[in-house]
Amino acid sequence: MILSFIKLGIKTLLKTYCERINIKNINLFINNKFNGKIDKLIIEAENIIYKKIDLHYLRLCILNLEINLNPFKDLKVKNCMANISIKLTSQNLNSIFFNNRWSNIRNKINKFISNEETTKIEIKDGFIYFISSNKSKTDKTYYQLVINNNDILILNNFSKQSIKLPMDNNIKFNEILIKNNIIELKFISKIIFNN
Repeated sequence: MILSFIKLGIKTLLKTYCERINIKNINLFINNKFNGKIDKLIIEAENIIYKKIDLHYLRLCILNLEINLNPFKDLKVKNCMANISIKLTSQNLNSIFFNNRWSNIRNKINKFISNEETTKIEIKDGFIYFISSNKSKTDKTYYQLVINNNDILILNNFSKQSIKLPMDNNIKFNEILIKNNIIELKFISKIIFNN
């Protein structure tokens, strides 16, 4: 009964914080009786928009999550660390890149790429292509995403020049993969609950 209530609370919380989310699965694991601690929480979701960040897929795994379920007080959740895996398609990248919230980053990237206005981004054959109205899809310049000292860099494969993407200091990146026209990021992040 209590686990069903917690799952409902998590679903409600996710739907409140996200502009869009399709929750596929929520798994809770506890040893013996629930005493305010969830040993492991796994959330899988698709088609997410959170703070103007458009994601194709999310898998979040939290260990040792502490929840205060006092019925006479507000629900309190302690800050925690989570292992996170996200997947982005070309459509997701375009949605993020062309959102007004990210215009400073877009301008920085356009300046780095060629001083031309990017009109489309494609993920193809393990690389990222920034396409402008003056370039054809067959332009030979392609880019990789790489991790260097916990920074994500966009690396030009020909000139080997790179630009650093601004990231939250609470994130520690483990891996970036580009395969099957999808970018997958794996990282650990601190999750802060505003109780």
